[in-house]
Amino acid sequence: MTSPKIRFEYSFPDNLSPIEGDEAQIRQVIHNIILNSKEAMPDGGIVRIGASDITLGPDDSILLPHGNYIRISVEDEGTGIKEEDLSRIFDPYFTTKGMGAEKGMGLGLAVVYSIIKRHNGHITVQSILGQGTTVHIYLPAHSEPTVLTTSPIEPESGRPSRGRVLFMDDEEYIRDIGSRLILHLGYQVTTAKDGAEAVALYKDALASNKPFHAVILDLTVKNGLGGEEAFRRLLSVDPQVNAIISSGYTDDPLIAHFADYGFKGVVVKPYKIEELDGTLQRVVSAPPTGT
Repeated sequence: MTSPKIRFEYSFPDNLSPIEGDEAQIRQVIHNIILNSKEAMPDGGIVRIGASDITLGPDDSILLPHGNYIRISVEDEGTGIKEEDLSRIFDPYFTTKGMGAEKGMGLGLAVVYSIIKRHNGHITVQSILGQGTTVHIYLPAHSEPTVLTTSPIEPESGRPSRGRVLFMDDEEYIRDIGSRLILHLGYQVTTAKDGAEAVALYKDALASNKPFHAVILDLTVKNGLGGEEAFRRLLSVDPQVNAIISSGYTDDPLIAHFADYGFKGVVVKPYKIEELDGTLQRVVSAPPTGT
């Protein structure tokens, strides 16, 4: 099945103030919201992502103390949310997934709400059925500049690595967010954009006597080798490969019965840190051949 054409537009000023918080968790917030937007656009469209400095004062209705904030906005052209459902979308027991025009909500937004609250922020959702949804996230601006790391591949200095993980996904933003979550959990991480690249990287790692302790494979890859076929090829290279299958489609038989296909674990998008951590711990406890 060919995925719809979705285009991303970005708007970030050069002098945007920093925020103070857990980078991996904030990335998961953005990941969850963008994934919801994509699911709500079956015919494709534009997702606009931006951020700006704002000052909240006595005339503002946002339920936060007055002061300086960063507002992160994600706007889509999706099917929208019914007005009567807007007040319930952060409820972990409320979901409209699989309900046609309202597809895209669920536990992912409950996680978003929890993370933003822990960061002393606030989140609002505006939606028009049939036109789209806009999510605004408000986080306290930090007065002191912070140094952000880019393209991390190693755990923090002085922190022992828990193992080496190969992470394959065809979506760049998911590779970015996923790799940072894995890094945050204490693993070294290498990314691949499709199954063919993952197989090549795995072979190179074996040849250099630095094998991966786990491989996370995206089930469905547009215009490339998907996770199931990549796993077959990896088995021919290393019958003891510790492979984890990943997908946002929980009704796929392979996801529901991953062990029957030979996979050691499964992680469902949008990723939840606790689930990812638990799965990696279980899988990495069985080291690959050569360690």
